Amino acid sequence: MKVIQDTPLTKMADDKLGRENIVDLIVDSINNHVQNDHPCLVYGIYGKWGEGKTSLLNFVEEKLLAQGGDDNINIIKFNPWLVNNDETLLREFFKSMTRRLDDKTREIFVFFVSLAILASKTVVNAFLPGLGSALAEGIGLTKDALKDSTDTLSETKKKVSDAIIKSKRHLVIMIDDVDRLDKEELHAVLRLIRQVADFDNCIYIVAMDIDIVSKSIGEYYGTGNPQDGRKFIDKIIQVPITLPYIPKCDMQRMVEGELSDVLDDYVDPVTKFEITLAVTPFFSTYRELKRYC
Repeated sequence: MKVIQDTPLTKMADDKLGRENIVDLIVDSINNHVQNDHPCLVYGIYGKWGEGKTSLLNFVEEKLLAQGGDDNINIIKFNPWLVNNDETLLREFFKSMTRRLDDKTREIFVFFVSLAILASKTVVNAFLPGLGSALAEGIGLTKDALKDSTDTLSETKKKVSDAIIKSKRHLVIMIDDVDRLDKEELHAVLRLIRQVADFDNCIYIVAMDIDIVSKSIGEYYGTGNPQDGRKFIDKIIQVPITLPYIPKCDMQRMVEGELSDVLDDYVDPVTKFEITLAVTPFFSTYRELKRYC
């Protein structure tokens, strides 16, 4: 039996959905921004599960890397779905960022992060028995350092931004699968982007199903109203990009191509064409087609 893998694409050359124009739009916009120092910028890639959000992030990464690094763009990829609680999420997020910083910037950044976590509600859980021992140890060191520091959290945050600017780096942080998080974790990620880690010369590209995220955020605030959640998202995402639906003619062409590989040894061309016409209306995403095949 032939098994067809449903995995995200990594090469623009393999794109079957005509997404290159969207990729070029994002890459050109990023390139324009990194010509100078800039405030934090957030792109949102909106699409349903299976519509190719992860593949699109991979295509953007491929094009940015193809520029050779002369643009001083450092790409950071973070998948919050791989962690299982908001404490780990915070630590893994900041760990991902520090890998791309020089030693001086990293030193300032780690100190700021400790202060930020110390100030957040997440730290309450960190001191519960059996939880957050490494985080608690780091916070203990930070509390000692605070005795010798007169800087406020906002002043330390500005030092991080200044250090990133001085390093001449531009950090492009790609965050995928936020719509798979629970309400607490989702709010933690969005709070990071909007309030904690919105440093200068940082660009976020966040992929999500906007309907699921809006509903989850609406429920987090108690009303359960997706419109309230959408308003919250709109305050964070400055450049929303909604993936277009696949035209019926394109879907039929993809169905015909994929089914040919599956049915070649079993049916004649006329029957394959009849099957293609019969099943095409049932698919709205490429993932649905792949799973069917």
